[in-house]
Amino acid sequence: MLPLICTACFNVDCDKLVSILRPKECNIVVEDIPERSRRFTIKGINPETQQRATYTDVNTWYVFFNEKVEVGDTVVKRSGELTFYIHKADTTLVFPYKCQGKVYK
Repeated sequence: MLPLICTACFNVDCDKLVSILRPKECNIVVEDIPERSRRFTIKGINPETQQRATYTDVNTWYVFFNEKVEVGDTVVKRSGELTFYIHKADTTLVFPYKCQGKVYK
């Protein structure tokens, strides 16, 4: 018996994903380590408002930085941009959005 192969699974509409990701935003000092699953959720405090905040993403972008997020980091994604920042005590990690080998700005 031949294995099933999902050829449609490899067709990614990068422009559609960009239109979903571009308006998203977050500014959160992380209090809980994100779950290592298909859904990426960060919980913590917005340092500007001092209010509790949650950011959730189910797109594939977070797989590039999910394991780099630690308690105490400030995670920033500005609306209108396609770059995700993780501000650590001594450095800032920068993750531009990449899809099908292309970097989007």
